[in-house]
Amino acid sequence: FLYTTHLSTKMSTKAVIGRLTKAISNQKYYEAAQIYKTTNRRLVMKKKYPESINFLSSGIKCMLKHEQQNSAGELGLLLIKTYELANLSLDDTIDGLIDLLEKFPQGSQAPKVDLIKSCLEWSKNDKRYEVDGHPDLNFLLGRAHYESKQYGKAQPYFIVSDKQDLHVKMLVEWSSKGYKSERDLFIAKTTLKFILNQNLKDANYIFKEYTRLVFPKKKSWSPLLNFISFTLLTLERDAYPVYSFLVKTYTPSLERDNEILENTTKISEIYYGVKKTKRRRFRHVPKLV
Repeated sequence: FLYTTHLSTKMSTKAVIGRLTKAISNQKYYEAAQIYKTTNRRLVMKKKYPESINFLSSGIKCMLKHEQQNSAGELGLLLIKTYELANLSLDDTIDGLIDLLEKFPQGSQAPKVDLIKSCLEWSKNDKRYEVDGHPDLNFLLGRAHYESKQYGKAQPYFIVSDKQDLHVKMLVEWSSKGYKSERDLFIAKTTLKFILNQNLKDANYIFKEYTRLVFPKKKSWSPLLNFISFTLLTLERDAYPVYSFLVKTYTPSLERDNEILENTTKISEIYYGVKKTKRRRFRHVPKLV
């Protein structure tokens, strides 16, 4: 399972193939990984970036076939560096990169997570994704954490991805492990995070899907769920008085969670330009006798 057809003949292709074949056959995977790294270093020094990219990609596939995730991850990091040296655009590389990342086993093993994080950072060089990185890479990282049942680590990446079906599934699973009386908190907090990101499309979608699965009967909705539902409708138009009324009306329910209460204030700032009022502090003046 060796991919070496992209090597230059001047670099003793047969010798490299022979050494790799021997190392893999003898299960000397560390030695094989070193051959990949050394050969790649020579390619990069000669600025043969296309050959380097193809060679590293084949090395990653080879290492993964033989369950060598650490070596595959290390070769993956070299691949990202080669993209940078070659000044390649994200559009030219993202499909091939995702294809390689998809070949890693399920779960949040360190080599896989570290590589995806490096890919995310590299994708931020593209001005379109300079804040959160490419959404597909965020999805892969969120999924990796979810597969290991690390719900809290997964959610921030799901929120900035553009695929929410798995996020909904995770929320339902996550909330089922807590108190039944708090299941509305999971979707309320999540929906508000989408709202703060000014992503009303996914906010509406995830709220609709979660409530369909967990709270199918509206009559059983808590006041908090009603607040989120009304808020989503209100934010579609310039209606700060209505939103302000909702916050005041549902304050007892909002006070169930400090994060939710704080986020309602942030919504006023982001959507309606209402600055947060600071409470004045008065110094205690002792009585004079």
